[in-house]
Amino acid sequence: MKTKEYVFGEHILRTALTKSGWQGVIVGDAEIKFAAPTESELIKKMQIAVHKSQKDFVGWDGALERFTDLFPNAFLDNNYIGDGSFGEQNYKRAVSSQMKETFSKVGWRDVENPPEVALKLFRQSNLIDKFTKTAIQNVLRGPSAMEFLTCCEEVTDEDYESAWQRLQKAEDLKPLRKWPALTYLSFFWCPDKHVFLKPEFTKEFSKRVGHNFHIEYDPQPNTNTYLSLIDLASTTREKCAGLPGGDKIDNIDAHSFMWAVIDYTAQDVGPPEK
Repeated sequence: MKTKEYVFGEHILRTALTKSGWQGVIVGDAEIKFAAPTESELIKKMQIAVHKSQKDFVGWDGALERFTDLFPNAFLDNNYIGDGSFGEQNYKRAVSSQMKETFSKVGWRDVENPPEVALKLFRQSNLIDKFTKTAIQNVLRGPSAMEFLTCCEEVTDEDYESAWQRLQKAEDLKPLRKWPALTYLSFFWCPDKHVFLKPEFTKEFSKRVGHNFHIEYDPQPNTNTYLSLIDLASTTREKCAGLPGGDKIDNIDAHSFMWAVIDYTAQDVGPPEK
């Protein structure tokens, strides 16, 4: 009987086609055997088992419960919506609206001094850390500013390979070969399709709900990682559809849901104390 092995994070999944169908084991835990009609179904079963074995695994039900503990009315909760000084939705919607008005996806090249307008928008939220913001400022005030903005445009247009290649060719863009810088504009230009990637908390969320993103993640910009991120956001939206307001959310809300589940405490909910 010929076996095949697949690396899945720190685990090895071993499969074999037997007379009764596909069977497999997770190497190191051979007491538990898995079976399925097809190899792809078998691998999926074993991947789910690996996820559930993680100590911080809560699954989607646990994530939904955590979110509604924080925001009982979910996406309609006033503490979730906020007013700019607190909450998750309001300030992000404000950035997205301003971008559509002053730096739209179809008209950004026609505005006066596009790099300076873009820099102002990067500074408008707290999604990006101060060190990356400094690197963005240096690029947007340098000779490769339009190259960087074109990379962001190509990501938004789903011309991923062209974006990564452009990014690699321009040495001045080396400090911005990181996910937060590359996904910010796409996220606010087109929140129904694109997702902002802040890697560490997103990987942690993926682990806890049992998605493959944290295993497929690569810090080097690439199409496979980004499509896995989009799948994670899409799955999040599907799982949230039954919550109040959840049937009308986009990736701004999906991102906020992930952030709240991982990073929020009860003390973070509501207006800051004066």
